[in-house]
Amino acid sequence: MTTLKILQIIGACATLAAIPAATWGYIFYRKQSEDRKHYMLTFLVGAFAVFPILFYKFLWKFFPWMNIFDATKKYSEVTIGWEAFALIPLSVILTFMFVGVIEEVMKQSSVHAVDDHKIRNIDDAIAFSIIAALGFSFTENILYFYNIWVGKGPEHILVPFVFRSLFSTFAHILFSGIFG
Repeated sequence: MTTLKILQIIGACATLAAIPAATWGYIFYRKQSEDRKHYMLTFLVGAFAVFPILFYKFLWKFFPWMNIFDATKKYSEVTIGWEAFALIPLSVILTFMFVGVIEEVMKQSSVHAVDDHKIRNIDDAIAFSIIAALGFSFTENILYFYNIWVGKGPEHILVPFVFRSLFSTFAHILFSGIFG
C-alpha cells in the first residue's frame, strides 16, 4: 500500500470520526459560551491523550505480563449476571474497568493540562471534561475505522461507524462528564 493510499484512508477515517465529534460537540457547545480557543485546545489535548494508552499497549510486546487481556483470561470461565438474561465473563468486566480507569485518568489529565483558570465551577468542569472526551473519542474512532478499513475493507465500516458514533462516543461523554 502506498503512502498516498494510507493518507487517503486516514483522511477518510478522520472525516468519519469528525462527524460524531462535531455533532456531539455542537450539542454541548451551544449551551456554553466559553472561549473557543480553550475548547479547541482541550479537544486537541484530549485527542492526544490516546497515545499514552497506545504506548502502554506497545509495551505488551516487551512486557507480556502488562497485557490486561492476558492477565484477566483466567477469569473468563467465571460469569456474572442472570442466566435467563445475560452472563458476562468476569474477565470482560475486569478488563473494561481497568481500561476505563486509564482512559478517564488520561482524559482528566488533559483537562487539567489546559486548565488556565477557566474552570470556575462544576458546570465548567463537566463541559471541559466532555470536550476532552470528544477529542479522545475522535482519535480512538480514527484508529478503529482505519483498522476496520484496512483489515476488512471500507464496505464493513457502516455498522461500526453508527455504533461508535451513537454509543461509544456517548459513553466517553457520559463517563467523562461524571468523572469531571
